[in-house]
Amino acid sequence: MQRWEQHLLKIVNRGNIDATPPPPSSKRILTDPEIKTVWDGLSNNPAADATCRALKMILVTGQAPGRCAALNRDDFTASNGVTWWKDDGNGNKIFLTPFAVQLTGPGSGYAFVSRDSHVKIGTLSYFISRMGCFGIPKWTPVDLQLTVAAKIRELGASEDIAAALEQGLMVNGWELKFWLEKWEAGLLDLVK
Repeated sequence: MQRWEQHLLKIVNRGNIDATPPPPSSKRILTDPEIKTVWDGLSNNPAADATCRALKMILVTGQAPGRCAALNRDDFTASNGVTWWKDDGNGNKIFLTPFAVQLTGPGSGYAFVSRDSHVKIGTLSYFISRMGCFGIPKWTPVDLQLTVAAKIRELGASEDIAAALEQGLMVNGWELKFWLEKWEAGLLDLVK
């Protein structure tokens, strides 16, 4: 069973029929020039602000597109200048850099709002397609997640950390914090 089929089965079993399954990924890692092109395209598109910020969040955090699209600021906790995003009811948490927190905007509730709810995964994919993939070969929101995992691996992260990002699994939050800070510094340097 493919990943999107498993996701759809979970949705049906929960009775959440409005959710959109993730599109099949092209399993592509974006190059540095492609990352810059995508970032610039997202930065210069104010009409689709929430969608663009959600896509940037994927690229900053390496988290799954659905997880980022449905990010709720009410799930943040902060202590000693560190912000954590509580992702599920099991106590798992994801470190958010100050820049990632900035991407979520002010206030409470969903960070990336479209109409009366959060941005949907299908909206992210549709936007990329509508923008002609910003002039680079076809890519999907999942490819942003895979790109972060590959880049963190290049920086020297353990295979466990990179694989967890690729598969959307939880890992030691403090170890992930180290690699996300390192990745973000390189990303922000790349896109300036």
